[in-house]
Amino acid sequence: MNKTGRMTRTTIVFGLICAVAFVPARMITDHIHLIQYPTDFRLIFLIYLAGYALLLTRWGKIPKRRILFPLLLPLLFIGWQGSDIVFFLCLLGILSQIRSSLCFPGALFKTVAAEVLICFGSAALVAYWTPRSMLAWSLGIWMFFLGQSLYFIFVTDSAESDNTTEPDRDIFEKARYQAEKILADQTP
Repeated sequence: MNKTGRMTRTTIVFGLICAVAFVPARMITDHIHLIQYPTDFRLIFLIYLAGYALLLTRWGKIPKRRILFPLLLPLLFIGWQGSDIVFFLCLLGILSQIRSSLCFPGALFKTVAAEVLICFGSAALVAYWTPRSMLAWSLGIWMFFLGQSLYFIFVTDSAESDNTTEPDRDIFEKARYQAEKILADQTP
């Protein structure tokens, strides 16, 4: 429970940091004029995904080099002048692949269901509110990460509860063994 709570809290705090940093990042990219509109907007979200992926690799105890290829894939779409929807769907797919396939692998049906409900559900909720201003995008980013924090509550709690039953049994066996040893020492 402690690890799940820490991952949930860190996801919420990371989302809050990303939401607060979004407005200054957009203002800086607007004033620099080195990168044009859709590219700078997409680059900010790619940086957020990379930061969150680094957190996931730390929690999942996998080497950071394993997420390098999935994070390079969105660079194919970053300069594309088409719809932002394709780019965001690519980011959501990569987030799902990094989290459920690399960092926290599990049963296929369970992870697919969790990713569809949590990852794509959070994105659909943000899209429903259709953020138009920078402040609305900031709130949407934080709302998205609030949804992502549910992943650790629903998916990793069951895995941790399965792991905790085995050590509990060992503790009782140890206690029984110590009690038998004490009783054996007391009998003449």
